[in-house]
Amino acid sequence: YGGKGVERFLKSDKEGLSKYLTSNNVHPGSHILQKYYDVKMGIPRVVSGIHDMRIMITNNRIIFCYIRKPSNPNEFRANFAVGGTMEEVIVSNIPTEIVSFVNPIMKEAYEKYKNPLFAIDLFMTEEGPKIIEITGANMGFPMPDMNLQPFYSHLVERFTK
Repeated sequence: YGGKGVERFLKSDKEGLSKYLTSNNVHPGSHILQKYYDVKMGIPRVVSGIHDMRIMITNNRIIFCYIRKPSNPNEFRANFAVGGTMEEVIVSNIPTEIVSFVNPIMKEAYEKYKNPLFAIDLFMTEEGPKIIEITGANMGFPMPDMNLQPFYSHLVERFTK
């Protein structure tokens, strides 16, 4: 949560990963291993450099979006909790490649879970968008200096239906 406990290992460093798991009393099933993607390429017309994008969804549509970037040039995590910065992305400015990637996920979640409120964290890679995580209750909320009126309007609609 919040980028805490996220570590990076080379595939060739099996011993280092094993030592980390052993020394931190890691129980089987309590960690997720996933491929590391170099995301320095950014998202054209949205952000340059290392990033992640949070897309918030309800009412079967994207209701809010923001980019997180590391504030430290030596950091690979963009989470706000570890010093990352946040910048709003107007929903209509989300690249079509990302919207096309998110739409089937949104549709399936809407049909299966009867209008959930959730967020998809993703980043752009040379292979296209990749999901970091899909989150519900712990999705965090935008910063007060962002234009929150559309966000709150969608939440009101969601919870008064």
